[in-house]
Amino acid sequence: MKRLMNLRVFLILAIAMLVASTFATYVFITNSLRLIIFSILVALFAILLIISIIYKFKFLYLFSAVLLFMSIPFINVYFRSKNLDKNYKFNESEVTVYGKFSENFSYTTSGNLKLTLDDVYIISNGETHKIDGKIQLYTNPSNFNLDDFKLGRYISASTELSFYFLDGNSSSMFYLNRNIVASGYALFYEITFTDDYNITLRDRIRNFTLEYLNKFDVEYSEIGYAMIFGDTSFIDGNVIETFRNTGIAHILAVSGLHVSLIVGILSFILKKLKVPNKVNFVIFGITLLFYSYLCNFSVSVIRAALMSMFVLYASIRGKAYDNLSVLSFVAVLILLVDPLKMYNISFVLSFSAVLSIILLASPIKRFLFRYFKPKMASTLSLNLAVQFGLLVINAYYFERYQLLGLLCNLISVPLSMFSFIILIIGMAISAILPFMSFICDIYGYLMGLVVKFNHYISSLGFVIDFLEFNVLAIILMLVVMFVLSDYIFVKRNKKIATCLVVLISSMLCYLVI
Repeated sequence: MKRLMNLRVFLILAIAMLVASTFATYVFITNSLRLIIFSILVALFAILLIISIIYKFKFLYLFSAVLLFMSIPFINVYFRSKNLDKNYKFNESEVTVYGKFSENFSYTTSGNLKLTLDDVYIISNGETHKIDGKIQLYTNPSNFNLDDFKLGRYISASTELSFYFLDGNSSSMFYLNRNIVASGYALFYEITFTDDYNITLRDRIRNFTLEYLNKFDVEYSEIGYAMIFGDTSFIDGNVIETFRNTGIAHILAVSGLHVSLIVGILSFILKKLKVPNKVNFVIFGITLLFYSYLCNFSVSVIRAALMSMFVLYASIRGKAYDNLSVLSFVAVLILLVDPLKMYNISFVLSFSAVLSIILLASPIKRFLFRYFKPKMASTLSLNLAVQFGLLVINAYYFERYQLLGLLCNLISVPLSMFSFIILIIGMAISAILPFMSFICDIYGYLMGLVVKFNHYISSLGFVIDFLEFNVLAIILMLVVMFVLSDYIFVKRNKKIATCLVVLISSMLCYLVI
């Protein structure tokens, strides 16, 4: 087996947890299966642990670890489902909701206002009940002063709530992985603003940043705000749709690009100050933790921050850094905290993009070295790896694939990041020298070019539409990626033959199913 594939322990554990998380969401549909499955898992783990201790077989240790890590999602989802069951008595009933704005308001495609409330209490029949999770309220924006919707403010609303349950349905999973447990619609006269506030440091910084950008009337400031915090609430829906159509929506979500920028700037400053390596590591850790907090600990930020910390730690200690092991380890950590994060589209896109680079960038680069210079080959290999790796993911979630996505990424991503750097520099200088605010206008001009260019590409219509795409295709694509990678030790002709078999099989499955 070692000669066939270079295995990683944490890769195995990550796959095991993904499988267990998937099964857990389906197992807990009916109450009768819960205790049975949980008891079987505990019994199997106990038996295998005893055998491994007695016989000291290494594979049994690994098998025991796999079972242990697989049991954690079942336990997590079980207790989570029990908490959700407590809310059942409020389902489809008129109640009064009291909660705090935890995210900026946004608009739905139908023009309604979407409000996300945290620290929620439900008042029903004179009794008050605390809800473990967030609630989304929808209302018509007419007759509202939108300035009243401030982060940290509490409101009271009369509404009929619909609770989500762990039923394996894609829509319920979309909300539950964000800890949103229910939704409701409230008319404007049913919403009351209170004088209660619980403004966190994160809310203050985000509100200040938004007000600061609006103060200078920077064009496309809402995109800059999204690139800083990953909050797309204020961006026009047409712009978001355009970016999705061209495959560059990831610039609006804080990811490895943004974290790399922070690490680069901080490294430059600390190097000039000649700060010791160990102190550097602590400063980087505190900075990235605080930035993750400002971004509400989104999956993409956590992934990028943790991987960056591992890179820094390896460089300080002079240890070898293994991308696949670290990526798998980070995935395990996130799934240990919340197994339902595997249904979060940010989790899927972020980890799939990095996995694509790890598995495919080197083979593609070796091929491109024959035709391009090293720097161009490296840039193209990274973009081609991501485009190939996310092809099926985009088809599954967005039901379309942009044929010019590679071109859009090669042009739009560098230009967007350059304009973003100018915005940050302009904001910093303008805070001291207000008359230098014209620097921020340069950002607006460059970002305008990005928006117009992607709108033009989107209007060309070079898009493949997929009416439906089976999730099995994602698994088969991952198999193809691993076969093509340097982690599988077989000859190139055998790799190509295997990939062709897998692809033909997937096409037949798609046509039949």
